[in-house]
Amino acid sequence: MMGGGPYATFTIIPEDTDFSMESMRVDHSAADRSMSRILAMAIAVKSSLIERLTHVYFNYFPQLQRVLVTDNETEARAWLEQQLNEIANTGS
Repeated sequence: MMGGGPYATFTIIPEDTDFSMESMRVDHSAADRSMSRILAMAIAVKSSLIERLTHVYFNYFPQLQRVLVTDNETEARAWLEQQLNEIANTGS
């Protein structure tokens, strides 16, 4: 979906999102992570339950890229931009 180059993701999970525990059993970014394509991911979660579950998920499936999980969309956008600028300037 993202093509052959490296990328970052920004995800907003609304408060009323329908959630299935089955999604916690799959490493959704394994294929891209094994090729070092994902540089950073920011996730703005509007539900405290899903925010906690997201942290649990990342404990089961540790990520190699930079990750921020927050309830603040503005903070997530600023953090992601900062990460991409830093990566562009340093190469890592």
